[in-house]
Amino acid sequence: MLAVCASATLALIAGCAQPQDDRPPEPETAEPSPTYESLEGTQWEGALDGNSLQLEFEEDGTVLVLSYNGLGPFDSETDVWQQEGETLTVTLTGLFVDGEEQVTLDVTVSGEVDSAALVLEGEYSSGAEAVMELTPLAVS
Repeated sequence: MLAVCASATLALIAGCAQPQDDRPPEPETAEPSPTYESLEGTQWEGALDGNSLQLEFEEDGTVLVLSYNGLGPFDSETDVWQQEGETLTVTLTGLFVDGEEQVTLDVTVSGEVDSAALVLEGEYSSGAEAVMELTPLAVS
């Protein structure tokens, strides 16, 4: 009788036991941070407030102004660019002289990095609004 009760109790306990999963729980996966292609070494063309502009984002963080309204090229240490993730900031603060013509720029613009087009907004040192719109320069 004792053996029957022990067997019944053991069967009851075994039937209630849940199988154990010895595997550790899978870690929650965070959404991967987006990565943005560096603009380093790329050339762009477009306009800064209606004035034609071609430039290159150089590896050292400076901007080579290939052409500004047909003048140029201009290479100044004060013309700089910085890319932090999806945000690009460009500062042009040079006196561009070509022959007898000269143009003084003091403007900072920023916006979202996009490989198809850049639309950067900001202001001149005077406080006037500035818009720079660029597309990749077709290299032939």
